[in-house]
Amino acid sequence: MFSLAGKSSTGESNEFRILYQLGTLGSTGDTWTVPNSVRDGDLMVYWNMANDHDYSIPTYAIPSGFTQVDTTSMDVSNVQARVIMSYKIMSTSDRGAVLTGMSGHNEYVLGVIFRYPEPVASVTGLAGYANGYFDDSTSVNATFGATSSKALYIGANSQQYPPTVSPGVSWATQTADRLFNTRMAYYDASTTLNTANTYEGQVISTIGRSPPSNAGFDMICAGRIEFTY
Repeated sequence: MFSLAGKSSTGESNEFRILYQLGTLGSTGDTWTVPNSVRDGDLMVYWNMANDHDYSIPTYAIPSGFTQVDTTSMDVSNVQARVIMSYKIMSTSDRGAVLTGMSGHNEYVLGVIFRYPEPVASVTGLAGYANGYFDDSTSVNATFGATSSKALYIGANSQQYPPTVSPGVSWATQTADRLFNTRMAYYDASTTLNTANTYEGQVISTIGRSPPSNAGFDMICAGRIEFTY
């Protein structure tokens, strides 16, 4: 005698996990192809920053069918940049789809597909935080209040000057996990409801250089995505 508990109809374990992740930091190209392993109810988060040094702020763009969590832009000295975080409840029809984000001198994409014990049916609430920092060194603490819904807390710093200068980002909850060389952190609050959380990061965008021409910058976008099965 055997049990099918904890298994999906495809034979896969029903547990929270990352199905797929891709990071393209500091490289050009604004497209990303959805893997063929995606299925109905997977939740994808698409974090995108683009910059055009000495030109203009990149035009706002998110992949087709995605919904914004938060965004901000900056135009300071020789830095013109924008950051956006968006999400989509995926389906099998998304397999092989080409996702297009912003275009700029450089595009930075952090894409993560999460799979939950059950397919995500709808997103019921959003809360976000976004900011840009130029020639600055400071701590960031963005607090999101408690919610009675299932939720995903997720956020990232660009930290591209250089990526190893900051100690990384995290959520105050100790079980938060980091991705992409500590640039991104997420916390699964699908079972621990009524959880408040704080996005924590260290902005070190000066890197010991003199402004304005050589000053660094950092952009942050983080948020809470509430959902139901």
